[in-house]
Amino acid sequence: MAVPRFVVLCLTLYQIVLKCKVEACGGNLTSLTGTVQSPNFPNNYTNGLSCVYVIKAPDGYRVTLNFTSFDVEAVPNCLSDFVEVRDGDNEDAPRIGQRMCNTSPPSTRRSFHNNLWVKFVTNNNGTRAGFSAIYTAEIIPDSFFLIAATSVTSVGGSIFLMDTETRSNYIIPMSPSLLNPIALDYDPVEKRIFWTEVGIVNHIRSAGLTGGRAETVFDAGKDAVLDGLAVDHVSRLIFYTDTVNKLVAMVTMSTLAHKTVVNSSLDKPRAIVLDTSNGVMFWTDWGGPAKIERANYDGSDRRTLVNSYLLAINALALDVASNRLYWADAGTDLVEYSDLEGEGRTVLLNAQKTRHFFGLALFQDSLYITDWGPEAVQTKLSLIVRQTVDGRNVTVFGSVPLRLNDIHIYHAQPSEPNGCGSNNGGCSVFCIPLPGNSSKCTCPDGQSLVSDGKSCVNDEDLSSTTDVQTSTGDENPSLNVPLVAGAAAGGVVVVVVLIIIVVVVVRKRRHPLYDRPKKTKKKKGRRNGDDDENPYTGLGSVRNEPFVVSDSLRHTEGVTNPPDTRDSGRYSSEYVELDDTALDNPEAPTDDYLHPTPCSWSRSKPTSISYIHAEPNPDHVSA
Repeated sequence: MAVPRFVVLCLTLYQIVLKCKVEACGGNLTSLTGTVQSPNFPNNYTNGLSCVYVIKAPDGYRVTLNFTSFDVEAVPNCLSDFVEVRDGDNEDAPRIGQRMCNTSPPSTRRSFHNNLWVKFVTNNNGTRAGFSAIYTAEIIPDSFFLIAATSVTSVGGSIFLMDTETRSNYIIPMSPSLLNPIALDYDPVEKRIFWTEVGIVNHIRSAGLTGGRAETVFDAGKDAVLDGLAVDHVSRLIFYTDTVNKLVAMVTMSTLAHKTVVNSSLDKPRAIVLDTSNGVMFWTDWGGPAKIERANYDGSDRRTLVNSYLLAINALALDVASNRLYWADAGTDLVEYSDLEGEGRTVLLNAQKTRHFFGLALFQDSLYITDWGPEAVQTKLSLIVRQTVDGRNVTVFGSVPLRLNDIHIYHAQPSEPNGCGSNNGGCSVFCIPLPGNSSKCTCPDGQSLVSDGKSCVNDEDLSSTTDVQTSTGDENPSLNVPLVAGAAAGGVVVVVVLIIIVVVVVRKRRHPLYDRPKKTKKKKGRRNGDDDENPYTGLGSVRNEPFVVSDSLRHTEGVTNPPDTRDSGRYSSEYVELDDTALDNPEAPTDDYLHPTPCSWSRSKPTSISYIHAEPNPDHVSA
């Protein structure tokens, strides 16, 4: 019996409608909460899909995406079916973590801005149940890691942005490309990152938290090595250490005026941290002997806190509220702390000559340490280690086949006030905070304060004005007029002096970078072009995916510009191609942390140091 034609037509239309309903996917989602699902979920999705969901929230909100079910065809590098998430509203936004294809729910993804872009792609072979995720948009205070990293396979570096709660992360896109970022800090006022570049160039550079143009803030000279950096966002000051020129200095954010703060009795100054409320800086020195020092911002009241049983103190972290100063030593492989006067020295973590600590940051009750690993594998895998401040718990937070340098953590909270927070403390150039919410002014190199204690003039001009004010009747050579006793003559002198001060201050503001540290000859080297595309993607979320780099990671033909090896304790002399097997099974070597062995000292046990866990063996002499 023939089927009526109208029945066939109805069935055909029904199939078309059903297919369109099943395969319809993507769209803009504007509610503050909702669900994102693969088409036909929980039934199998179809082939040949490309679905884009854009979650749009109001300004100031952030979007969190939690996967509740996930069953997507899993193949190496997710080359078949996959889900990917980006921090923005388009395909050019930074990708958060890696593409996802698995049979278990991935870790949470969270945007750093108010939009989140989700894409689901399927090929023409095989189907699975797909995924379902719940999203929420809410106001979440900024709380993130910034991590400087250097490639071990080619010239190039990057800065990671990672959420402290979800560990969602990516490399911040910047142009021109970074070369070798070492130390970094953050200014929450203007939402800008500051970092040092070491090697081919020796600059302090800056970019917004969203990336974009990386600007050179300060050029320290052709042969400088800027190993340390710290920002006082209240006083609007940048501090840095220079290992080659043996100095600690500061630069204003507004005019980039420069002042050398400490340049005596230094050998290899490195890490630096700031007590911004009281105007105190702490820094390390690799020299002989290695030491940790402190001084006020202007270099006064300088004191040595620790100068024994130290080798290569790479990093500092400061907890003013708890009266603790933490440090990580790449030579002794210890993480220690003392009070802010150098007393009560205690070992928190003993890695027993198996690690190479580089960066250190404090957040809540834990320290986060970047670790290059044993020298034999320093070019293959770096770790982030989390150590609780009570010394009871140490875990590997994540790993990545890059060289992780400095680490900084920002958590939004009210800033501690200081005397420079309002109108720069009334100072014309540098304002130095003092205890009790007070302050004092100081001047750039080559300038000095005048009698008002606020304004700066050139030293040579100050000498001339001093001659004018102290003359008693002799002809003043700078003004070339006789000084006549009496109120009228005195008034003329005062007016002329004020004119000189105004002219000098205006002139110096037009030339804020005068009298920089002396530049020396630069070693020849080759750098990548500024337009080179950054070859990395973000670190994977650690819960299910150790930090990995993307499959687009470039490998160079041969070795070009290996990392600086001047300080063998800091840089590995080994320079090899990345072992790609680390991407397949990047298990972090946790045994060295979870089961520390007794410490080894080249001298007898220091009686002034206490140990939370293992006692050192004074009879063991280390090489």
